[in-house]
Amino acid sequence: MGLHREANYRVIHHADFRELKQALRREARLLQGWLEAAPDAQFQTKIHYVDGGGLQRDVWVRDALTHLFTRQAHHRGQVSAVITRLGGPAAEMDFLRYRREMDKVSGRAGGPPRAD
Repeated sequence: MGLHREANYRVIHHADFRELKQALRREARLLQGWLEAAPDAQFQTKIHYVDGGGLQRDVWVRDALTHLFTRQAHHRGQVSAVITRLGGPAAEMDFLRYRREMDKVSGRAGGPPRAD
């Protein structure tokens, strides 16, 4: 987290679907770890960025995270629709199922995030 990268939507970063799936899982784990480690006060601050039109913007961290998660769900739905229209299987996208899988892998039981 905290990396400054330019978005380039013309580059295919993961041409192989399995590779893409693993990369998404890694990103989800990184984001989860960052969220668990972040102090509560961090969500009451603003972040500053330059939007796609070159304008300086600022937004509350809590609002940026809400946007991130709702847009992610929107795009996952779009991808799922395309895959099923092309005859592929519907992807499992339930967050609670994902959490149970991650808890099995890590050996952690579900419950509140750890403070360590």
